[in-house]
Amino acid sequence: MGEAQRHLAQWTLQLIAGLMAEEASAKLGTSITIDVMRPLQAFGAGGRARAVSLVIDALAAAREAGVDPATALRLVDWA
Repeated sequence: MGEAQRHLAQWTLQLIAGLMAEEASAKLGTSITIDVMRPLQAFGAGGRARAVSLVIDALAAAREAGVDPATALRLVDWA
C-alpha cells in the first residue's frame, strides 16, 4: 500500500507542479517545466549537492577577484 500511496501523491503533485510551471512560464516569458514524476533521488546522492556548493563558492570567489564567471566556467571547460 505504501507504494500506491508516494504514486498517488506524485500524480497529485504533478498537477500542482504543472500549474506552477504554467504560471512561472507566463511571468518569466520562457517555457518552464517542473517534473515530479521521475524516480525520486536525493540531490545529495553521490556528493552532488556538495559539489555544486563548491562550484558556487568558487564562482563567487572568482567574481570577488575580478574574474568573469563565464570566463571561469570556460577555464574549467564547464560552459
